[in-house]
Amino acid sequence: MKRFYLLLFLFATSGGWAAETVFMCVPNSRRHRLGQSQNPVIGLFVSNDQAKTWQHRGWQESVRLFYAEMGADSVLWGAAGNGVMRSVDGGHTWKITTDWRVTEVLKVKVRPDRPSTVYAACAYGVFRTTDHGQNWRKVLDRFSADLLIDASQPQTLLAAQEEGISISRDGGDSWQLCGLSGKGIRVLAQSPGADKNWWAGTEDDGVFVSTDQGRTWQPRNHGLNHSTVYAIAFHPTDAKKMYLGVHEGGVYGSTDGGATWQRLSSGLGNAVVHSLAVLPSNPQVVLAGAINEGLFISRDAGATWTFAGQAESHIWGLSVR
Repeated sequence: MKRFYLLLFLFATSGGWAAETVFMCVPNSRRHRLGQSQNPVIGLFVSNDQAKTWQHRGWQESVRLFYAEMGADSVLWGAAGNGVMRSVDGGHTWKITTDWRVTEVLKVKVRPDRPSTVYAACAYGVFRTTDHGQNWRKVLDRFSADLLIDASQPQTLLAAQEEGISISRDGGDSWQLCGLSGKGIRVLAQSPGADKNWWAGTEDDGVFVSTDQGRTWQPRNHGLNHSTVYAIAFHPTDAKKMYLGVHEGGVYGSTDGGATWQRLSSGLGNAVVHSLAVLPSNPQVVLAGAINEGLFISRDAGATWTFAGQAESHIWGLSVR
């Protein structure tokens, strides 16, 4: 453990991270061929210049990485097919922190006020560590596609599941259903600013919002002509401006807090958009990760999009530090 914290201190104090870093996770590519000597490079890519250039970090093609998130202590966590990964040197080297029980991890979330506590959503439920990945314990025994840690009450945790949303108000020790029963939930998000509303994107029923800590959920689908929602993103300072990534419909945008939606897919077409990110340093820049089509970027708040690389690849996860 002493060596771990020494490495962490050296990296965090050596200027290892830019003021804004974007993480892009590429788990696979349609151009990959078994035994082919020059397969596309997959894994984790990092940008420090508003997505103009990218650097690959870590393995070349042996690990399917779905999502990456950095904690307040600069430790980088990865949700991967073979478990939860941890890196203390900016993604150059990785360690698997889980055992055979934890595979097909789709999302990791780091508690903002206690970065030694990390949650993992996977095919077999939700797992939690409170000691930087030294030990993991299953806290919810149902398939979970996404997690949300409440920004103002980090002991409150939501899990996106096949039959609705589960909530824990004690850091994962106990759970109960809190809404949208019977609906497949694909993504959870919380709006910035004072309201901090909870949002849920579903498999077949569009998008819903809760303004009362999950007690009730209301649909927000006016103008939304594609009902499968995989991604939700917000303007960093104006919660009324938000984006949805949908199945075979590209991106939708709203400027009135989700009351109405407009399709913003010029240059995207009917892409399956699985991930979105808005850059805090310049909210005009929006990134869209598509399944089988690669990365797209808009520099005019979604009005137009251009292809930005990773042809025929799955861009499963985008996140910003």
